[in-house]
Amino acid sequence: MLDDGKKYVRLTLDDIEIGKPLRWAIYNGDKDLIFGRGEVIPTRAEAEAAIGKGWFRVFQDGDPAPVAQGIRPLTSRVERSPLRDAVIAQQQSAASAPATAAATAQAAARKPDRPGVVALEASRIQVGDAVQLQGSADASLRYLVRLIGYAKNSGVIVSVPELNGAPVMLREGQAFVGRFFSGLSAYAFPTSVLRQTNVPYPHLHLTYPREVSVQEVRKSPRIDTDLIAALSLPSGKEGAGKIIDLSATGAGLRTRSAIAAKGDVIQAKFKVSVQGLDTVLALTAEVCNARADPEQLMPHFLGLRFREVEAATQFALTAYVYGRLVGEN
Repeated sequence: MLDDGKKYVRLTLDDIEIGKPLRWAIYNGDKDLIFGRGEVIPTRAEAEAAIGKGWFRVFQDGDPAPVAQGIRPLTSRVERSPLRDAVIAQQQSAASAPATAAATAQAAARKPDRPGVVALEASRIQVGDAVQLQGSADASLRYLVRLIGYAKNSGVIVSVPELNGAPVMLREGQAFVGRFFSGLSAYAFPTSVLRQTNVPYPHLHLTYPREVSVQEVRKSPRIDTDLIAALSLPSGKEGAGKIIDLSATGAGLRTRSAIAAKGDVIQAKFKVSVQGLDTVLALTAEVCNARADPEQLMPHFLGLRFREVEAATQFALTAYVYGRLVGEN
């Protein structure tokens, strides 16, 4: 860990200026870059949720010498972090030590520390993000809503689900599993209905999850598929092809004849199954690669990049791809 010849110092929350550009790049104990220099951590809650796992920066020449009661080094080579004068004075005060230890213990108690589990505020979910509510007792019951906001440890507010354009009335206490995607991760959490109201506008109050499970995925993960697609071509004609690989952002398509060229825009419609439910996806795609493989039964290959995907379609597509990756579909 961090054994690359560089010197590192451990950071505390007092070293981070919330809402301002970071003065250094920040790494975890495995030398993985978490935040780049100049990035902004918008809220204290987000910083609290992550820093407990260990944050470090590179110790640079010209930094003040580490204080006697500075931050504990990660290895014997690591220098200890210089803190601002006020913080140093606080650390050197015997009276403040018990309070600091108590505060650290309380913060740790508030944060999940198991692998694959985070606090909701650490997920970076944003207002307006799509959330799928899946019935915990009935897997076929699914609604797509959008996040309006949340109050930590109090509740989550989302839009009212709709079915065929009409609002759906849910009962208080009705249980769901909430699912959403943020960055390169898929998240899930248990919740239930606190209240549904139309005042001052239609919205739904859900219980606040104590913890959220997270599944890390690599950038634009691609899966092998064998999906028949109906195609609308630039010429206005209809066609068919087979999707041989698929990601949340694009696909590989094989056809029997040359139907499009690089730069053309086509429409593809195909069916996927997400946890036993069939969903038809209709996607507009740009051809970013076209080639011929004469030895293939379907010799013409098109590399597609999806464009202007609607939120509900994007959610279903992403859920299908990620579900296949983790073996849920």
